[in-house]
Amino acid sequence: MTSSFPASTDLVREALSHFGIDAGARITFIKQRENQVFRVESDGQDFAVRIHRPGYRTAEEIECEAHHLRALRDAQLLVPDPVESEFGVFALPVGSNQQLVSVQRWLPGALPIADSFEVFTGTGSLDERHVSELGSVMARHHLHAESAPTRKDFSRPAWDADGLFGPRALWGDAAGLRTLTPEDRLVLSEAVSAASLKIQALGKDPSVFGPIHADMTFENVLATDEGLAIIDFDDFGEGWFAFDIATALFFATPSPQYPALERAFLEGYQQVRRLEASVLAAMDAFLLARGLTYLGWAADRPENPASEFAAAQLCPWVMSAAKKYALSGSTGWTSYQYSTNLAQGELR
Repeated sequence: MTSSFPASTDLVREALSHFGIDAGARITFIKQRENQVFRVESDGQDFAVRIHRPGYRTAEEIECEAHHLRALRDAQLLVPDPVESEFGVFALPVGSNQQLVSVQRWLPGALPIADSFEVFTGTGSLDERHVSELGSVMARHHLHAESAPTRKDFSRPAWDADGLFGPRALWGDAAGLRTLTPEDRLVLSEAVSAASLKIQALGKDPSVFGPIHADMTFENVLATDEGLAIIDFDDFGEGWFAFDIATALFFATPSPQYPALERAFLEGYQQVRRLEASVLAAMDAFLLARGLTYLGWAADRPENPASEFAAAQLCPWVMSAAKKYALSGSTGWTSYQYSTNLAQGELR
């Protein structure tokens, strides 16, 4: 992968002047996952520049993301500020292959609240106060999604049942993971059928389904002097709000502190926005769905180093939950009595 970085740096430099940034600015590679991300420092201003992986997002989808960020900022939510190019667009094709490049202002002094992999393996810590605040922040995002009119040019993927499960899943089909046995795939099929029914029973009323972040993991939640900021809206699209909640909680599920962390999150959330008992009762299904998306991601990208972690660490944990869910309709991760109490407003 590293051999592509110099060429990508050239693409970044070619794009800068079109976004009003000095082409001689300092460019630092940050990470590569779906996209390559660079930090650009110029005249006391810092920017995040993304080179989008060909075929992953269209220009229309990136434009939609930028407009969504602008709307969230107008609602006083802490999110990146997208930079418009001189051509009046946020996604600019650059280079001989016309790769799409987009730019956002860098959030100064912001650090992730935790590392998801470290939290999952027990080698990293998570501040319960951050978890509670994250619940409140997510609830504000969902309130905005529930109340804001859908743009006529809304163009983003849907985290609906097909987007979560099976051969058309947005991140890939978990059943395609090579480390699974035929018995595993049978269990997976049974668990998916049960979880899908539970999730779809919620329907798609605007109170439960709408624009979601879809990847609000701990790395994408930054602590700033002004509060928690949410970054990386690359997977934003329409889906169940509970799937956002499951995403925020999933990597903490193996922790002995998970019941306290779950409670802190849901209390923070419900101080801002109420969750119905039916939604909370479906959380096990959404947590399982979130776990399966990571297995699907690994199955679809076997060459990616992160896929090794998914196969070795996430897969046994998710498959254990899938077996429980196929038998009883529960992963064993959440407490329905506790969830019901929360839905009734008994926040102690």
